[in-house]
Amino acid sequence: MMTLTLRALLVLFLGWQGLSTLMSKAMNLSFWLTQGPVAIPTWVAMGWGGLQLLLALWLLTPRYKQALWPVLLMLALPLLGMFTYPVWIQSLGGFPAIGAGQSIIKEVALCALPLWLLGYRRLAGWLAVLGLALVFGWIGAMKFTAVEAQGVAKMMQSSPFTAWPYKSLSVQGVSYAIGVIELVLLAIFLTPRGRRPGTWGLWATFAVTLHFFFFYDAALMHCWLTSSGTFLLKDALLAGAAWIALTHGPRASVS
Repeated sequence: MMTLTLRALLVLFLGWQGLSTLMSKAMNLSFWLTQGPVAIPTWVAMGWGGLQLLLALWLLTPRYKQALWPVLLMLALPLLGMFTYPVWIQSLGGFPAIGAGQSIIKEVALCALPLWLLGYRRLAGWLAVLGLALVFGWIGAMKFTAVEAQGVAKMMQSSPFTAWPYKSLSVQGVSYAIGVIELVLLAIFLTPRGRRPGTWGLWATFAVTLHFFFFYDAALMHCWLTSSGTFLLKDALLAGAAWIALTHGPRASVS
C-alpha cells in the first residue's frame, strides 16, 4: 500500500511540475533561470520539465524501479542551488536567514521517497528525519522575523480557515505562534516516545499547507504550478517522508 502511495506522490509531483513548466514556458522557473551565476536558456528548463514528465510516466509502469535513481538525482540536484543562488535574505544579514532556499531544503526529505522504494529503507528513514528536522527547525525559526511574518500573512489571510487569528493578534504575533508550534512539534517528533504523536502533528501542518491550493491565488497560474505552488505541493511528499521517518527512522516506533 505504501509503495503505491509513495509512487503516486512522486508521479503527482513530477508530472504536475513537468507539465507546469512545459505549459507555462518555464515561467514557474523564472527565478532559477535568471538569478543564478549564469543565465539558463528557456529551452533547458523546458527540457527539464519534459524529463520530469517522462519520469512521472515511467513510474506508472511495472518497471518503475529503473526510474528511481534518475528521480533521486532530479530531487537532489536542486540542493546545489543553496550554494549558487541568492537564497538568503540580505536585509537580515544573509545566511542563515533563508528566503528562496526554503523550497530547496525540502528536497532533502523528498529524497527519502525514492530511496525507500529502492529498498534502502533505514537510510531513507535517517534522511527523512534529517530533512524534516531541517525544514521545521530552520523555517520554524524564520517565523520570528518580520520578513517571514509578512510572507506568511499573505497566505494565511487568503483562507477563511486560517485568517481568524489576525483578528486578535498582530501579523508578527501570529508568526510567533506558528514558529512556536512548528518548533514544539519538531521537538516532540525527535524524541523516541514522541515520534508517533509528533508525526501526526506534522501531518496536520502539511494538511493546513496543502489546503492553501484552494485559496491562495499565487499558488497556481490557471491550473499550473507557480514557484509558490511547488513549495506547497512539496508538503504532500513531506507527508510521505514523515511516514518513512515514523516506520524506518532511528528508534522507529513501528517496525
